[in-house]
Amino acid sequence: MKILGSRLYVTRLDAPKAASSLIEVVEFNPEQSQYAVVLSVGNGERLKDGTRRPIEISVGDTVIIGKYSGAPLTVKMGENDVEGFIVQEEDVLAVVEL
Repeated sequence: MKILGSRLYVTRLDAPKAASSLIEVVEFNPEQSQYAVVLSVGNGERLKDGTRRPIEISVGDTVIIGKYSGAPLTVKMGENDVEGFIVQEEDVLAVVEL
């Protein structure tokens, strides 16, 4: 699968797995975790002059996304189905540095 533009393919994580000792999760609903790991990134936003602005997020980054962000998509990776979301780069609220 090739992600286009300034989009990312992410899969949600359980908050306790994503949170470090510096982050305290006050309310946690596992069905709407805001923590996600980036599995694939697009090639960046196309600017008016035809160049691309690279995405500032990398594959493998742990990010915090909006609670209701993204379009759900299940992708077959090897023999496993991975449930994830395609989100816009601007839907990423923060990159978690563990």
